[in-house]
Parts: sequence; C-alpha cells; structure tokens
Amino acid sequence: MLRFFTVGASHKSVPVAGLEELSRRWGAEADGALNKFREHLGQAASELCVLATCNRYEVYGAGSEEIQESLKRRLNESLGSSAACYSFHNGEAVRHVFRVAAGLDSMVLGETEILGQVKTAYETARQGGFTGQVLNTIFQKALAVGKRARSETRLSQGRLSVASVALELAGKIFADIKNCTVAVVGSGAMGTETARNLVWARPKNTLFLSRSLERAQALAREFGGQAATLDELPRALRIADIMVTQLSVETPAITRALVGQALLERTRDLFILDIGFPRNVEDAVGRLARTYLYNIDDLKGIAQANARNRQEEAEKAAVIIDKELEEFWPQTSTRLNALKWERAVPALH
Repeated sequence: MLRFFTVGASHKSVPVAGLEELSRRWGAEADGALNKFREHLGQAASELCVLATCNRYEVYGAGSEEIQESLKRRLNESLGSSAACYSFHNGEAVRHVFRVAAGLDSMVLGETEILGQVKTAYETARQGGFTGQVLNTIFQKALAVGKRARSETRLSQGRLSVASVALELAGKIFADIKNCTVAVVGSGAMGTETARNLVWARPKNTLFLSRSLERAQALAREFGGQAATLDELPRALRIADIMVTQLSVETPAITRALVGQALLERTRDLFILDIGFPRNVEDAVGRLARTYLYNIDDLKGIAQANARNRQEEAEKAAVIIDKELEEFWPQTSTRLNALKWERAVPALH
C-alpha cells in the first residue's frame, strides 16, 4: 500500500561528518542524488525529493513500506550504523516536513534559509519529473505552513540564521569587526545571507570571491566591497582577518599548505568560519598558529542558546503546525484514497 515517507539524518542525529558521508555516497546536488536514488529504488518509489543542506540529508518519497525500509537500510549502511537515520511515514512524515519548513527542526531555531532550501529541493524534484500528486500536494502545503508559522509568530525575528550566528561567534573573537577585513568565499544563499549581516557589522574592507566573477561583482555592488574569482583565494588568505566560506566542493578548497603559506606573509590572527557543505577547510588548518577554525558543529553551542531564548515562539509555531496538520491530513488522505493510501492519522501533541 502506498505511503508518504521521509528517511534521513540531521544535525540532531549525526555529526557533520555523517552528513558529508551521505552527500559523498548519494550526491550533494539534488538532481544527481534523485537519479541515484531512483536507480537504487526503481519505479516502485513513484515520487522522490531530496533535501540536502549543511544540517540535514533527507529523502522524501511515495511508495511502499518495503521501499521505505530499503532506503533506511541503505542510508544507515552508508553511515556504518543500524540506527543513525530516522524514518517517518504518512501523518508523522507530513508533520516532520511542516516542522522542517517552519525552521523548528533546524540547528538555529527558526532560521530563515531552510524555507528557501525546501522550496528549491521541491522545485528541483518537480522539474525533473520526480514528483506527482502526493509530493506536490504535501510540499506545496508545507511551504505555506512554513510561511504562516513565521508570519504569525516572532520566530524569525532577530539574528536567527546560521550566517548571523557565525558572525556572532566572530564578534566574540574580535573586539570590533569595523577594524577587520572580511572575505566571503562562495555566492550561495548562506554566503549572501552572511554578506547581508556584514553590511550591518560594517567591516573595514570586504572581499567577495566566487567561481563566477560576475556573481562576485553582483554581491560587491549590492553590499559594497571588492570582487574576485577563486584564483584570488591565496591573496584573500593573506589579507583577511575573518573568512567565511561556503563553497560546494567535493574536497576542501582551503588546505593546510595554502593557509600555511599565507601565514608566512602575515602577522595577524586569521579566523575562518567554514559553513560549507561538505566542509571547505581541512581540519589540520585549525592546528596552525594564529589560526582559528570553526565549522557547523562548532556553531551548535550558540544555536542552542538562541533556541532557549526563542522557545516560547517555537511553541506557538508548533500549535499552528498541529492545527494545520489536523485540518490537512484527513482531507488529503481521503482525496488520495484512490492511490491506496495508508490513512493512519498521527496523534497530535
């Protein structure tokens, strides 16, 4: 019998290295990952969507219980564990994607990037022909619920994004970012969000580096600063006080050798925030003198403190989600009954 399901792992269940391993095994880009999962699962998985971010790696689908269990088994095998991945189906899976879209399952509670990431994952699957009546119905509703949870609460007010938390950490290292030169490496959504926060912090100089000079120039025009391609990365390491990097790379672009060479030509401390996925910077860089390296795992402490401060708003958002689920799921399961849908309504809490 057909069911809607999700199988995956997140920052709550595995360290960032585990998410990187899933990315390496199955693909960091949604379109490539979708093809791999379809090849493994066959047409029995009638619909698929992959959400791969720095904080989670999840596969959503429509298929049988056997398909769901097969997928969970393969992902756990990729992680060398029988219990690393979580798995939900039908109403509980719907609740999960609602919570993800609202930012309630994020490392930074209420963070703003995830709603756009869910939309991009869904659009990639839809345009690739991997979605149908089931995923289209559920994901379109999840996006609407995510927007409502933010608009009717203060969940997303203030410094909530991963990028802003990263800058908060930098502010604890440097007395005044206004005296710093900052390099933003990468032009993805989180890199752009970081640039937005940098404008507020007003560093002395800002350098934007991207594979595309045009994209770097667009960021420099929008936020103020200089633009360069990744060929200028060695120079950026020589002049920057703070470097925030978010590149989509298979292997680290910033190596111990590269940073070590830059340190020979500078006397100031170098603070690197690696918010890339997979990680952009070799771990050995953090052991170099005068170099401070932080990655996604290191941001958890600040994120957890922020989460405590926002728990009241999160509880309000959770009530909205439960009400939406209570109205949406029975109607949807009835409408999809022609697809031999499993109509198990979850207990609300």
